[in-house]
Amino acid sequence: MKIKKIHIKNYRSIQDSGDILFTDNLFVLAGQNESGKSSILEAISSFEKNHSERDNLNFEYENRGDLIQEISITYSDLDDDFFLDISDEVFKLISKHFVGLDELKKDSVIIESSLKKLKEFTLKKTFDFNNGSLEIVNVIDPVSIGVVSKCFGKLNFERIGSDGTVQVVQEACINIEDHLEDLFDIFWQASPAILLFNDFLSILPDKILLDQIDDDNIQGIQAVRNISKLLKLSFKEIAQKSTPQKNSSSQFESEILSASFQMDWQQKIYDDNKVNISFCVENNTDGKMEISFFVETKDNEYLSPRRRSKGMIWFLSLWLELKAMEDSRNMLLLFDEPGLHLHVKANRDMLAVFHKLISKGHQVIYSTHIPSLIEVERLHNIGLVINTIEGGTTVEGLTSAKFNSSNKRDALQPISEAMGLEPFRDFSHFKQRNVIVEGLSDFWILKGMVKLLSRTSDYEFIPALGIKDSKVLPLISFCIGYGFDWLLIIDGGENPKKLKKLLKETYFQNDVDLTDSKVFLSDKDEIENMFNIKDLSKLDSTLSIDKSKSPIENIGKKRKIIFSKTFYSKVLDGYLSKSDLDSSTITEFEKIFDWIDMQFNN
Repeated sequence: MKIKKIHIKNYRSIQDSGDILFTDNLFVLAGQNESGKSSILEAISSFEKNHSERDNLNFEYENRGDLIQEISITYSDLDDDFFLDISDEVFKLISKHFVGLDELKKDSVIIESSLKKLKEFTLKKTFDFNNGSLEIVNVIDPVSIGVVSKCFGKLNFERIGSDGTVQVVQEACINIEDHLEDLFDIFWQASPAILLFNDFLSILPDKILLDQIDDDNIQGIQAVRNISKLLKLSFKEIAQKSTPQKNSSSQFESEILSASFQMDWQQKIYDDNKVNISFCVENNTDGKMEISFFVETKDNEYLSPRRRSKGMIWFLSLWLELKAMEDSRNMLLLFDEPGLHLHVKANRDMLAVFHKLISKGHQVIYSTHIPSLIEVERLHNIGLVINTIEGGTTVEGLTSAKFNSSNKRDALQPISEAMGLEPFRDFSHFKQRNVIVEGLSDFWILKGMVKLLSRTSDYEFIPALGIKDSKVLPLISFCIGYGFDWLLIIDGGENPKKLKKLLKETYFQNDVDLTDSKVFLSDKDEIENMFNIKDLSKLDSTLSIDKSKSPIENIGKKRKIIFSKTFYSKVLDGYLSKSDLDSSTITEFEKIFDWIDMQFNN
């Protein structure tokens, strides 16, 4: 069960968000500072907390006297646990109206079969400030109301008669309209809990008094409680085992946490990712029992958390929080700008933790403007957050946006950086066999086609930065210098022809056959023109196709990388298969791969 979409009206920088679609269990809200990413997450959190403040109203709307705020959430992928929960609660609601029955019996098959007709449901909360104080109105969508109302007349109840016989009673006398608030609560309580992580993350303290364990106002108390939960032992129990001189029992217990943490923290310190979480319980100078925490990264170097890097302790505190709840029932976890204190590699560790969470059934939504927190192989799970004077904060699916304003170009910056850096990050070590291509659009399209056409390959595609000014020559020289085999694929056109001629003269001593065996000159001026025009709507449903124009003219040269990355993402995630493409497209690309195989096999 997951959140499919949200709709927010009149919340801080948001005037009317429209439907924000969450296309994956790991979803990214990407954009610049002040774009409204935090407003979206905090609006979702307000929905969960069932509370908002007048200060949260959109400034423009408030000036017009509009003091009503709306937040709606649509849930999909409804699971058996959900239907079990609501069937029990719906039955309890109905049974309240059968006063005097000695025994009630639920026909679970009937009630669950009726409810399972639901594929999704929407809950809306309206926060009304018009009367000076907050009034909350809850609404459930009409389709869900209709499905539940059909259950009311289909239940069998049993009553023990005065003579001891069992009598079956069937009645349908309940008006669903009188119980809409109850029905809303039933669905809300059965939906995933929502938890927002922001600047108020509980950071592990250096020390805390034992008698403060139950005080919710102590800074860092939740991090301390998380350690206790993971150890399955309270600190008061640990204190009873310990002495002021020796704390071997608590030291031993903490090693369980250390081993688990090192599996998620891959950053090397002193050439090792060893991080031991230690603590001791002893009397302080005032004679009060005190818990002291230490983080050991070097043998026998026990330093308090505040003496470690802010990034490490932030990650450790977050890890403790997530570890303590990872086996909980499905939750929606919201992260506002995580990783601000972390190194690039540590951000990848955090992404790995996020993926572990979604593998356990949780849903994760996080905001960022950091390129290292954007997984460019999954562009479909990125929402581009835009803030304009006219429209306020809105979210566009990255792969369907038109990108026609300076705001959008600014918002795209971290994604563009991630796109530009990602291939070189992953392919910093060339393979023995390498196919050099002109740029990133060629790179992503050919990688996608290799997978889509199920071609076996022992070579790697290496993207150049274009072919003008001989930019491709350093990559060729690199391959030659390190003894790597290489091929070059370039589009048709005047500049590629000039490059091939230059290579023939400077690398191959004017040997035409040798040049042809190393350089593939396409008869298409752009790789996008290898697609049949019929394919474009399947690859990008937002395109307005003009059949009188070439594919690249329909796509637009400024959107080449977005188009190619979208294509690769869809292939990677199984949204595209070979049968989806026209046979002429398949033929064009097979021709390239056949040439590559022939040259390398020769």
